[in-house]
Amino acid sequence: MPKAYGYTPGPSVKQRVKRFVLFSPVALLAFINILVFFIIHITSAASPATAARIVDVLALPLGRLSIFQQPWSLVTHIFVHTDFFHVLFDLLGLTIFGFWLSQTAGRIILVPLYLLGGLFGGLLTLAVAHIPGLEQVFHQSHLAGGTAAVMAIVLASTLFMPDHIVHLYFLFPVRMKYLGLGMVALDVISLLFLSQPAGHISHLGGALVGVLFIRSIPRRERRRLVSLSDLLKASSVKDFDRIMAGKKALKDEEYNHLRVSREEQLDAILDKIRRDGLQSLNAAEKKFLDEYSRQA
Repeated sequence: MPKAYGYTPGPSVKQRVKRFVLFSPVALLAFINILVFFIIHITSAASPATAARIVDVLALPLGRLSIFQQPWSLVTHIFVHTDFFHVLFDLLGLTIFGFWLSQTAGRIILVPLYLLGGLFGGLLTLAVAHIPGLEQVFHQSHLAGGTAAVMAIVLASTLFMPDHIVHLYFLFPVRMKYLGLGMVALDVISLLFLSQPAGHISHLGGALVGVLFIRSIPRRERRRLVSLSDLLKASSVKDFDRIMAGKKALKDEEYNHLRVSREEQLDAILDKIRRDGLQSLNAAEKKFLDEYSRQA
């Protein structure tokens, strides 16, 4: 496409997909989950005993003092899935909410939040499992799966933009606050009926991490991030047209030059946020975003 009035075409769909696959933390986490899942199942086809041993080594043991024999399992259990639907729904949650959160709050926070959610979910499960009198309730010998980590991301997203609409199973529109509350309620109800208590306690631990993460962000910074999320969803040309409405008319050449200049500045700042997080911006960049958000 030829340049017009200094306009440079943005990256193509193919380039955007390639950039997402190569540099997105969502893609990295999804790849690790899928890789471990296939390793376990391919090994199981050849040697079920070997596959079971891999799960035992990577999953979080719930037996008393067992964690001291394999402390790495506090992290590795997050990436262990033996059931297809378990890994499928974890990947859906990670992809939908993780991609959205990394685009608005910055890529740099996603992996730490994911790992902290899974880590705290595992520690909470261990703590509850060792309360005197509750040992017989926990029939599982180990804990595996990344749902607690995904719950941290889901709840962070829910509190971040409660009225944002997502499409459940790509079909049903629902506000994030109702989806987040529904997922927490489902875990609480299942826990009351003692249905796989280890997993549901872990999920609630991950959800708590997501809540604490958002609460740790100052309210002013949170409002700025919400404004950024709106900018990321909207067309930059449309936003600029709204900014320019009511102002002195410009010649086509002047209008296009000014529009492209501001768009390039905005794109550069948003790329910086996605890459390094909001805290990486300097005072001038934050001022530009505040002014842009108020005028849009």
